[in-house]
Order: sequence, then C-alpha cells, then structure tokens
Amino acid sequence: MRVLVIGGTLFIGRLLVEELLRHGHDVTVLHRNAGTRLPDGVEGLVGDRNDPDQVRTVLSGRRFDAVYDNVYDWQRGTTGEQVAATARACGDALRRYVFMSSVAAFPPGLDHGDDAPDIKNWTWPY
Repeated sequence: MRVLVIGGTLFIGRLLVEELLRHGHDVTVLHRNAGTRLPDGVEGLVGDRNDPDQVRTVLSGRRFDAVYDNVYDWQRGTTGEQVAATARACGDALRRYVFMSSVAAFPPGLDHGDDAPDIKNWTWPY
C-alpha cells in the first residue's frame, strides 16, 4: 500500500512510519524541514500542510492509498478547515484520510521533546 504520512518525523508520526515500513508499505513523508533525515526507503517531500496550495503542488501527480495526517502546528494552530483543505489537496483518488495528533497527550506548554517523560506520570487537566 502507498501511504503518505504528514508529520512523520516526530512523536507518533515517527513511530507510525517505522511500523508501516516494518509491514512492507511504500511510505512517503511530507514535512517542513528539508534537513530532516528519514529512514532508508522513505521518500521525503518538503511542504507545509497548513498551506493547501503548497501541498497540492508538492503532491501533484502522486497517488496514495491512505494518508495519515499527524500534524498539529503548536506555533500557529491547526483548524478543521486546514485539515479538510489538506485532504482535498491530496486529490480525488484518495480513499482514506486519518487525522490524529499527539498534542492532546501532553500537558500545557507544548514545548516537549521526543524524550518527554512517560505521560502516565502527568496530571491531566480534565
């Protein structure tokens, strides 16, 4: 299966990419940092998922069986409209689009790195 992972460089996205590769899927990652090193066999596309025109340009002519959108932009925010625009930018052949974000798993502050302590030790705000 051809899979696009939007935001596949940190947190759950990185683990998702590893798991997809382990199961033999053809994985492409859309991310914002051209200097990011991706696992062997993963195609990297550079673009900002909150810019639908840019996403449409970067994905032009590409087809995916599934898209996993793991991005919540904690500096600018991410709206439902942006997620919908990104899904539309993936083209009319797209069959599955899954949006998920680990941002809700972290307490306020959102400046947590990959080495953040296990969430089971945190006090939830709700």
